[in-house]
Amino acid sequence: MPGNPQEPRRKHGKLRDLLELAGVKLATRLLAMLPAALVVWLCRELSGRVLYVLLRRSRTRAVSNLDMVFESQLSDRERRRLVRQVFRHFGTLAAEFLLLPRLGPEEFAFVLDEPIRELHQDILGQKPVIFVASHLGCSEILGVKSASLGFPLSSAARPLDNPYLDAWVRSIRETRGLQRVSPPGRVFDFLREALASETNVVCVADQNKRHRPVYVQFFGLPAATTRLPALLALRTGRPVVPAGAVRIGPFRYALLLGRPIYPQDGLDPEGECLRITQAYTTVFEEWIRRHPDQWLWTHRRWKRPPALEPNRKTSNSRDTVPVP
Repeated sequence: MPGNPQEPRRKHGKLRDLLELAGVKLATRLLAMLPAALVVWLCRELSGRVLYVLLRRSRTRAVSNLDMVFESQLSDRERRRLVRQVFRHFGTLAAEFLLLPRLGPEEFAFVLDEPIRELHQDILGQKPVIFVASHLGCSEILGVKSASLGFPLSSAARPLDNPYLDAWVRSIRETRGLQRVSPPGRVFDFLREALASETNVVCVADQNKRHRPVYVQFFGLPAATTRLPALLALRTGRPVVPAGAVRIGPFRYALLLGRPIYPQDGLDPEGECLRITQAYTTVFEEWIRRHPDQWLWTHRRWKRPPALEPNRKTSNSRDTVPVP
C-alpha cells in the first residue's frame, strides 16, 4: 500500500526515511539468495551480538525495566543475559517476517494443545470477537496464520515512525491475504464497521498510551493503556479475547488464547473500561512471565502519571520470573 504515507508521523528527514527503506529492501533481496535457516541464524546473531551492543539506549531501558519489575529476583548478570535473548528473539522475528513472501504462510506451523484447542473451537462459534494482542512472541506470524486458524482479521496497529517503511510493511501484511490494516485517523470507526460486518478485529494493546489512557496494574506497576478494545466491546457488545503466539522451534509456534471477556450491561462505562482492560492485561502478564525472553522489554511501558512516585510498586508485587 505504498504511495501515500502519513506525514505527521515522520520523526526524521525524508531522505533518512527513504534510505532506511532502501536498506531494508536491499537486505531483503540479499537474504533471499540464502537458505531460510541461514537467514534466521544471521538475523538472530546480528541482533543478539551486534545490535545488542550498538543500541545502548534500548539495552539500558530493557535492563532498567527488568530491574524495576523484578527488583532483586534477578541478578545483574541474569538481567543482561535475558535482554540479550530478547534481542535475539526479535532478530529471529525480523527474519521470519522477511521470509514470509518467499516461504508463504503454510511453512509456519502452529501447535494447539488440548485446552487451547477447546477454547479455540469455542471462540470460533462466537464470531465476531475483539482480539487483543501484545508484543510477546510472534504476533506478526499469528496475523499471517489467522485465516487458516479460522479467524481472518481486520487489524489496528500503531504505524511505524518511518512512513515509507510503514507502507512497505503494511503492503506485505495485506498482500499475504491475512489482514486489512486500519487506515490512520479512523481506527475506531474502521474496527466498529468490521465488527458490524461479522469480521473479527485485533488491536495491539500492551504499549504506553499517551492520550486519555486507562491506568491498569501491569507487573504491580501502573501502566497507561489504550481504551480501544474496551470501548469497542462496550459499543458493540462483542467479547474481548487475549491472543498471542510464542516460538517453540524453527518455524513452529504455540497459539495462546485467553477466555473471552464480556462487557456487562448497566454498569458504569468507566468502571467497565477499567475492568476489561485490567483483565486482558493480567493475561498478558501471565504469558510474559512464562516467556520473558520473547517480550519487548525495550519499550518504555511504565511512564508514570505525575501524581505517582517514579519507582513505587503496589503491595501485591513480589515478582518472580523464569530465567531461560
